Amino acid sequence: MYKNRVIVTALVSLFCVFMLKAQMQEPHNWKNYEEILGVKNGLRHYDYDVTTIYSSAPANIFWPDDKVKFTFQLSSNIDRAITENAHVHIIRYGTKGIPNDIWMPQMYKIEEVASIPVKVEMTPNGFQNITIEPQIPSSYGGYAVVFDLGQHGRRLGTSFVRSMAVSSVKMQYPKQSLDDLGVDFLSRVGVQAIRYGISYIATKHRDYQAEMRRLDEIMKQYKDNNITVLLMFGEGSTLMPLGTPRSFLDEQNTFLRTKQDYAWLPSMDEDFK
Repeated sequence: MYKNRVIVTALVSLFCVFMLKAQMQEPHNWKNYEEILGVKNGLRHYDYDVTTIYSSAPANIFWPDDKVKFTFQLSSNIDRAITENAHVHIIRYGTKGIPNDIWMPQMYKIEEVASIPVKVEMTPNGFQNITIEPQIPSSYGGYAVVFDLGQHGRRLGTSFVRSMAVSSVKMQYPKQSLDDLGVDFLSRVGVQAIRYGISYIATKHRDYQAEMRRLDEIMKQYKDNNITVLLMFGEGSTLMPLGTPRSFLDEQNTFLRTKQDYAWLPSMDEDFK
């Protein structure tokens, strides 16, 4: 019977929900990322860092009528003053696949939509907050905000998306479409069904009550945003010595350098039920 509540389906699984991280590459590893944005990855030292401290849209997902506004905090990492007539570049970009490589996208530049002059004045190891309100075209897709402080280099401020507006309604039979990427993001792009992995934790474990309260709060957020959740109960790392999965053994009880056993011991079956 469907009520005004999130439908939670418990899928009991003995395989590990968190076995291996997906092989999809992080954006900063995408092909052409450094060339398109003009930045350098993995340097041991940067003269300054950039942190987003305000966005006018949840999860940086802007609908057609949303005004784009950001506040960034620039933090100096050097013991001398930074004074620059800097620029903030807004770059519209896209991605496409690479033949025979399903995990690595390649990035391409569509256009630079804005170059905003800003005056940067930071004391040695100081900071400065900078607010921008760029005029962004109505074209859907991804945009990057890049700070250029001349001799002090370029740093990514953030990225954001111009997206169509969505209307969230309660659905009895939604189609699963995504893993958990946070309620703000999911609700802004109209996702209404996800899978959510949770480790089995014994009822007598010291963290059991705290974990249940945390899960209740997360489920309430999904319910309030009309997102159906498929709960997947996995291995339970708290039940393993030092949180490490047990290696398989051969007939001589010798560890095998293969896959590992993520299932809890049979003695815990009743507690799990």
